[in-house]
Amino acid sequence: MPVTAHWAQARGHGGGKNNQQALEATKQHYRRYAKRQMTWFRADKRIRRLPADDGSVIAAWIDELIRQSAEEPD
Repeated sequence: MPVTAHWAQARGHGGGKNNQQALEATKQHYRRYAKRQMTWFRADKRIRRLPADDGSVIAAWIDELIRQSAEEPD
């Protein structure tokens, strides 16, 4: 759900929440959403997390992908 849609829902349909309550409800919604995503990603063995701040790990992973694709039969 887009942020604006969730904000409108929290603001208008949540029993007349004030701005602070709507903001907290929106934050909670997205924390739960992120947690569900991480649970799903951890369960999918095809997904490999790489550190964003270590270029050498990323470069090694790319080299591995290139090597694997070169070894695959056409």
